[in-house]
Amino acid sequence: VASDIGFVTPVGIYNNLTVGNVTSFVVNGLTPNTAYYFRVRSANICSTSGNSNIVTVAAPTIPGVPTVGAVTNINCTSFTANWASGGGTAHYLDVATDAGFTTFVPGYNNVYVGNLITFSVSGVAAGTYYYRVRSSNGSGCTSTASSATTTVVISAPVAPVANAASAVIATSFTANWTAATGATVYYIDVATTNTFNTGTFVGTYTNSSAGAGVSVSVTGLTTLTTYYYRLRAANGCGTSANSNVITQATP
Repeated sequence: VASDIGFVTPVGIYNNLTVGNVTSFVVNGLTPNTAYYFRVRSANICSTSGNSNIVTVAAPTIPGVPTVGAVTNINCTSFTANWASGGGTAHYLDVATDAGFTTFVPGYNNVYVGNLITFSVSGVAAGTYYYRVRSSNGSGCTSTASSATTTVVISAPVAPVANAASAVIATSFTANWTAATGATVYYIDVATTNTFNTGTFVGTYTNSSAGAGVSVSVTGLTTLTTYYYRLRAANGCGTSANSNVITQATP
């Protein structure tokens, strides 16, 4: 076995190697992306034959490195990893809690995901995660891990920013705020003191759901009274700290 058709450069031990009385033999230690040549001779106690015809074998190529894409469908227990194939017929996925991939998420160390280019990673919690992908082909050749990894941060939203009230009348006003990234619902407190002490909350406006929008109507107020409101943002991972406090007096 050689890497040139003239057999000037034999491969390893495969130079006039005795292989016994067989008609096939496994040749090991080859390099992907390389063409090889082999020939055979027969022998008995009398003599050795001339060389056989030469057979050319192209070792399988190593697939390219996949390109890691942006993560999608992030929630508090799962996210979807995405990538572009490196040209292989199958992929292997790693997910870890560190960029050096020394601490793998259970079940996601070289996990076989077939020929998919997207995969749902489940069983995670609030925190930071990293993922990378390798391509392989049917010969068992596997690319190195993708050189770029994607960072996934799963967390409760930050506190929203409370804005000035609008539509103020004697018995109601509209509380407004700026959306917090990742929030799925907001909670509002309305009180007659800016310290929001027990006993100063207005009606049911203590940790009251304000929906997923960025405003809510506060009703049942008293004329000529100063009120204070604040918000919190929440999702399935947790609830933010309190926003800033807005002061609003009814006319």
